[in-house]
Amino acid sequence: MGDESLAKKYLKPIKEDMKVIENTDYHLACLYYKDLISEEDLLMPNDDGQISVTRVFAVANRYHCDGNTEKAMALYKTILDTPDWAYFAFIAAEADLARSTHK
Repeated sequence: MGDESLAKKYLKPIKEDMKVIENTDYHLACLYYKDLISEEDLLMPNDDGQISVTRVFAVANRYHCDGNTEKAMALYKTILDTPDWAYFAFIAAEADLARSTHK
């Protein structure tokens, strides 16, 4: 939303060694936003060989916020090409893509 200092405040308590039982993709996304893991690490496939749409959205969102809308839109389209329509990341990508085409 354009408030980088507030984003940093919310990310401050997020640590690499946190014991995360669920929502590990969100934890990894936060580590990525803190530059504690790379984009390549974030986009590594899961044990089942799939790449999490949540993690792809984190990368797309960062590109979007950094002004690289072309890369962001390409990743949003990648997300929409998956069958994961019930994920928040899918819905958010769909909304961001729709907003960008209606400007």
